[in-house]
Amino acid sequence: MKQIILVRYGEIILKGLNRGAFEDKLLNNIKKSIGSIGKAAITKSQARIIVEPSYDDYDYDLAISKLIRIFGIVSVSLAYKVESDLDVIKQAAVDLVKEKQASGFFPTFKVESKRGDKQFPLNSMEISAEVGGHVHDNCQPLDVDVTNPSFILYVEVRQYTYLYTTKIKAFGGMPTGTNGK
Repeated sequence: MKQIILVRYGEIILKGLNRGAFEDKLLNNIKKSIGSIGKAAITKSQARIIVEPSYDDYDYDLAISKLIRIFGIVSVSLAYKVESDLDVIKQAAVDLVKEKQASGFFPTFKVESKRGDKQFPLNSMEISAEVGGHVHDNCQPLDVDVTNPSFILYVEVRQYTYLYTTKIKAFGGMPTGTNGK
């Protein structure tokens, strides 16, 4: 599993024909902000920006602390990137949940899935059920609670699949440099 930073942006999506210009400005602002931390590929993918470091000892904490201060970003997550194969996704989910359990007491969970890749054989609800069942069977003691879970395991199936358990809020708004004077 490779760690990446998943960046979400909000209002930019509503900007119609100008959307590309707003996304490009946000990408440039991100590159300026975290470029000094180290080499990382920064790409757009279906209303997300993915920061993928080129080496293992990347300072993720510093990058996240800088990213959450950039206007235009709604939230960020430290995520794992895996192949979009159901068995690989289920194993990565178990590994991530065991890592989460090692950091504290979390008696309940639920899985929320988004399927951006419509070629994937399961829909979002089926992905959640399959992954949730596998995690429940392999991470004891842990129960499913869809109304008030201790944590949520997010699964986003795109060209690759991204798994994470935390969303860190950022400033939101519009990217600096897009709203005139």
